[in-house]
Amino acid sequence: MRIDDSNGAVIRLLACPVSEELANQRRAKLKKEAKTFPSKEVLELLSWSIFLTSIHEEKPDYKSIFELYKLRWRIETIFKTMKSHLKVDKAHNVSSNQLSFIIVAKMILFLLIFQFIFSWFAQKIEKHFGRELSLFKLCRYLVDNFTMVAELINIAMRVRFQKNNKQSMMLVKYCTYNKRKWQNYNRQLKDTA
Repeated sequence: MRIDDSNGAVIRLLACPVSEELANQRRAKLKKEAKTFPSKEVLELLSWSIFLTSIHEEKPDYKSIFELYKLRWRIETIFKTMKSHLKVDKAHNVSSNQLSFIIVAKMILFLLIFQFIFSWFAQKIEKHFGRELSLFKLCRYLVDNFTMVAELINIAMRVRFQKNNKQSMMLVKYCTYNKRKWQNYNRQLKDTA
């Protein structure tokens, strides 16, 4: 469906039905998390994957839009992690130079965590423990236990993963996804690849 607004922008709505199993998982999750019982219309909409796009292609392919949204969701997760745990979005009552320094320092910290800790430990923890490391939980844990940043980077740089060392066990305990019936985003991404 094509929607033209008064400014000349074109927005396309793409909808594709999902399996009954996925729709039921969505409904169960919503009923569990919602503060009020969802309406019949909302429950019916959970049978569909609905996307809005401004891509100028006359008939954008559903699969390509789906892939773009998966990538966008990963970016949203990264920004949420940075805002929630590194407080990148908080304005400080400091000079513009100091503010620039603070933001750059937090971005460097996030890149160190992502590149040297998350990327390396995610592979090792999945291989040795069958669990998935959560970037969100990892950042929260490292902000609360900041001295572990250097320890974990040191382990990753020396490529000496030990399954039963203290640091690995702490990451598995506090920074992995809970076991659940439905798949998290990372698992869905791997399964569709």
